[in-house]
Amino acid sequence: MDNLFSLYIHIPFCENRCSYCDFFSSTDDSFVGSVVDRLCEDIRFFGAEFDWGVDTLYVGGGTPSFISESYMEKLFTNLDLSNVREATIEVNPKSISKEKLDFYWDLGINRLSMGVQSFDNNLLKQIGRDSTKDINISACQTVASHWKGKINYDLINCIEGQKKDQVIQDINLLHQYRAGHISVYNLTLNHQSKNMPEIEKATEQTLKSLGYKKYEISNYAKLNEKSQHNLAYWNLDNFYGIGPSASGTFTKNKKHYRRETISDIKKYISRPPEKSYTEEKIQPIDFAIDYLIMNSRLIEGIDLAKYQKKCGFDLTKLIPQTISKWQNYSLIKITPTHLKFSSKGINQLNQFLVEALSEIEK
Repeated sequence: MDNLFSLYIHIPFCENRCSYCDFFSSTDDSFVGSVVDRLCEDIRFFGAEFDWGVDTLYVGGGTPSFISESYMEKLFTNLDLSNVREATIEVNPKSISKEKLDFYWDLGINRLSMGVQSFDNNLLKQIGRDSTKDINISACQTVASHWKGKINYDLINCIEGQKKDQVIQDINLLHQYRAGHISVYNLTLNHQSKNMPEIEKATEQTLKSLGYKKYEISNYAKLNEKSQHNLAYWNLDNFYGIGPSASGTFTKNKKHYRRETISDIKKYISRPPEKSYTEEKIQPIDFAIDYLIMNSRLIEGIDLAKYQKKCGFDLTKLIPQTISKWQNYSLIKITPTHLKFSSKGINQLNQFLVEALSEIEK
C-alpha cells in the first residue's frame, strides 16, 4: 500500500502527574469512556479522509495502561493493522500484569515501552514519580519473563544529586531485563545535576559496552531494535496524531501540512472530528527547516540527497557559512552522501541549529 502513515494515539489520562512531564494529561478519569468513543470516531473519520494504511502505531499518553482492557479493545476494533510493521504501547510499572501483557499481544501490539526512569527511591520521589525501586523491579521482571515482543525502557538522566554509579547500575539492571532499546532523557536545565558531563559520558560508555548503539541523541538500540515509529518523526515521514493535544505532519498533493488537536478534553469530546484541530500549510522553506531540526538528531547524519529530494533544497547551499564554520572546528564533516556531526559536535546540536536557522532567515 502506497499511502502509509505513522499513527499516534494519545490517551490523556494518568493516575498521577509527574513533575517533569510536559505532555498533556489529566488525572480525572471520568471522561475516559467519552474520550475513547471520540478516538474511535477520529480513527474512522481521518482514515476515510486520507485512505491511509497504518505503517507504525504508537499508543502514548498519559498512561495508556491506565485505562481498562475493554476500552483498549474498543479502540483497536476500529484499527486496521494489516500493514503495521511496529505497534507500540506505553505502560507504567504500576499498571502492568501478565494478563495485560497477553491482552496487548493479542491486540496486535508487538513493542512495549515502559517508563522506569530510575531504580533509586530518592530520585523517583524527587521527580514526583509515583513508583519505587521494588515496583519497578517487579514490573521489569514481569515484562522480561512474559512479554513476547520488543522492549524499550525509559530512563531519566542528570537528576539533581544523581551519581554516575546510580546511572550505571540502572542501565545494567535494564539490560538484565531484556531491554532491546533504551531511551535516556536528560532532565530540563533547572533541575539538572551539576555532574551532567560525567553522567552523560558514563551513560554512553556503559550502553556501548553492553551492545547498545546510539542512533539518536537520546536513544540506544541493539541490532534491529530501533524505534520505527520515532524514526518516522525524525525523518518527517507522514504521521498523524489523534487525541487531545496530538499533532501530525503530512504531505498531500505535494504540499506539506501540520495539524494540531485542541488540548482540552471537554472541547475535544464535544466537537466533531473536523472541528477539533487547527491546520497550517507549511511553506517549503519552513518544511526544510523542520526537516533539518528533526533529522539532525540522528547519529548517522543527514542524507543530503534525501534532504534535497524531500525538501527541494541543497542543504550545502542553504547554510554554507554555518557548514564551513563547523567544518573548520571539526564539529561536522561533509561526506559524499551525508552531513555528519562529530561526537563533540552532536553535543552542541542546539547551537548548530541556532546558527543554521539564523543563516536561512537572513
